[in-house]
Amino acid sequence: MFSSDIDFSVLEERIRYVFRNEELLKIALRHKSALEGKDGSCNDKLEWLGDAVVGFFVTDYLFRHYDKPRSWLSLTKSKWVSEECLAYLARKIELAKFIELGKGEERSGGREKDSILASSLEALAGAVFVDSSSYEETKKVLKTIFCEAGDIDSLNLSVNY
Repeated sequence: MFSSDIDFSVLEERIRYVFRNEELLKIALRHKSALEGKDGSCNDKLEWLGDAVVGFFVTDYLFRHYDKPRSWLSLTKSKWVSEECLAYLARKIELAKFIELGKGEERSGGREKDSILASSLEALAGAVFVDSSSYEETKKVLKTIFCEAGDIDSLNLSVNY
């Protein structure tokens, strides 16, 4: 499936954010396998940015909402930013439907791989940050994903500390 064939309005409704630059959203959801020798951009750089954005959001959220010791905050942060958790959240918003994959990755079940789902969610966060030019807007989107769609507080993830 090519990103030009995808209707992103459903995803935008789920995350409660409409992109000003839809090309940025397409890039955020284009896995490197989709390029397969073609020119273009994939989500690697937005994933890198999104990793930092998600990490900051989780840190800020935990700091403001929990009066717990630093050790608890650190363990909880590592759980919430883990591949397992991010993939869970990506599944909750059905992100896999919108990811552009290469044929080989598609055949091998790439849409269900935690690594692809988690990295795509991070890239989505990075794209919202760039598109909105605002941490406050990005925070609203991440709060929707983490707290409403994902009900993150009730998760019992199998992270080994």
